[in-house]
Amino acid sequence: MAVESMSDDDRNPLSDDKIGRLIHTVIKSFDGTSLGMDIGNKFAVLPRAQQIVGEVFRFGEPIKVILHEIIRSSSGLTFIVS
Repeated sequence: MAVESMSDDDRNPLSDDKIGRLIHTVIKSFDGTSLGMDIGNKFAVLPRAQQIVGEVFRFGEPIKVILHEIIRSSSGLTFIVS
């Protein structure tokens, strides 16, 4: 049983049970209102609503975020962090 759950984590490292966990990542993009970053082999978004007012970010800057929400749609998964 433990081997199965470990391999499930490897295939889908960001599942619903990971919500609320701290993730170390690096800022990869900025589109004017939200930041983009890689978490594992997935792309996550830090929307303006989840950012601290007045905080300044730079490309390539290491950042710690919390996985806030996973949105499932017909175009795939969207990972929201805060």
